[in-house]
Amino acid sequence: MQLARIPRSGIGQRPPVSCWPHPDAPRPRHHTCSREGTSMSDVSKRRLRLHVLASATTIAIASMCALPALSAGRVDTSGLQSAEQQGFDRFIVKYREGSTERSNAASLDSSLRSATRAIPAKSGRALQVTALRRLAVGADVVRADRKLDRVEAESLMRQLANNPNVEYVEVDKLNKPLFTPNDTNFSQQYGFGTGAGGIRATEAWDITSGAGTVVAVLD
Repeated sequence: MQLARIPRSGIGQRPPVSCWPHPDAPRPRHHTCSREGTSMSDVSKRRLRLHVLASATTIAIASMCALPALSAGRVDTSGLQSAEQQGFDRFIVKYREGSTERSNAASLDSSLRSATRAIPAKSGRALQVTALRRLAVGADVVRADRKLDRVEAESLMRQLANNPNVEYVEVDKLNKPLFTPNDTNFSQQYGFGTGAGGIRATEAWDITSGAGTVVAVLD
């Protein structure tokens, strides 16, 4: 007796799945199907989305980590080391060109109020900082309503610098000219002085001494 052979493809096998609507329909030149019936272009799109999301997350985390460093770099605390000053109440704040603080007094006042919230109140009175005037370089001179110690002053400066529109913050301190010529006959050289016919050389020397430059050699 001979047994009829039954094709293996007809028993217990899953029919092939096509991702194309009809086998006789024309297909795009670069179209391919995956084993699950999903086009490879869809898989590539999903991978691209994941890659973009991962990249965006990395950039965001890096930016957040960089913010403290940028803030610290905009604060010049050298003026807090002055031994002559017993307290600090005047500061110079430079806001970026085009920022609302540069063009709108209300925005400037709001920025100053926001920075003072981190400073503890004294005698039940919160610290207040107001703008006095704008310098020729575009920076604003601001003043606190009381003297601050070094810790309070530095804290206020860093709070001001937390505003991304701030370029720098420094102490508004009085600089005194300390340079005196060592020429014993300097007082007799009227042409260098500030009197009639004088060129006010001492004021020029406050800017530069001219070291390394030869103006003239007379024999």
